[in-house]
Amino acid sequence: NGGGGTADWLAQLVNERHARNWKKIDRFVEAMRSLEEGAVDVEHNNDVEGDIQGMNMVELTAEDYSNDHHDNDTGGSGAGASQSKRASSGLPIPRSYDVVGDVAILNSLPEGDEETQRKVGEWIMSRNKAMKICVARSNALSTSHRSPGTSGMVQIAGPPRNPIITSHYEYGVKCVVDLQHTFFSPRMAPERLRLSQSVARGERVLVVFAGVGMEALQIAARTEAKEVLAIERNEVAAECLRRARRMLERNK
Repeated sequence: NGGGGTADWLAQLVNERHARNWKKIDRFVEAMRSLEEGAVDVEHNNDVEGDIQGMNMVELTAEDYSNDHHDNDTGGSGAGASQSKRASSGLPIPRSYDVVGDVAILNSLPEGDEETQRKVGEWIMSRNKAMKICVARSNALSTSHRSPGTSGMVQIAGPPRNPIITSHYEYGVKCVVDLQHTFFSPRMAPERLRLSQSVARGERVLVVFAGVGMEALQIAARTEAKEVLAIERNEVAAECLRRARRMLERNK
């Protein structure tokens, strides 16, 4: 009876762990569906691999993270003032935008000619001095890598930058993002943090469809995983991950 009770207890423990994991997966799926760009399509192809050994050298503080999705019409008591500033500008300011590194990203080109679009970009940049350029997506993310491509990301303000590459911090961990040739959404930051927090000491972690590797980097920097292996088909994204890995190693 004792052996049977232990087996039942172990079975219950494993089933509970599986249930928790499926709930995490469900949250991830819902978060991806909520993105304005739509769900990310991926293909099973292991052409490019980036190998990151578990590294626990990045000191994290609450100040290292900032909200990277900005809504110009919400924010409690400041919502009315924000709407008033948008209206008084006389410009077609979008209600919201994303920030990746030092780049403000609009979901579509503002209405008007190039001069109007430039003024829109400068207005947005004036809200945060850390933003150096402003870009807008000009087409859907329809490629197999879910990236806009060279012609799908139009810079409307700030010093010319080509290619549009930036370094992005998330909970104190830095990644490199090529905004034209990779897919990256700062809105997935909380989910990436939850995933990293589920990794136990000594585990070996495989991150498939790694993209620019922020999930892998978070796990390598924040946990005591024995090994983290990232796999990505997109060569540009894999190179972004390699560059971020080198930066992470220098911070040992």
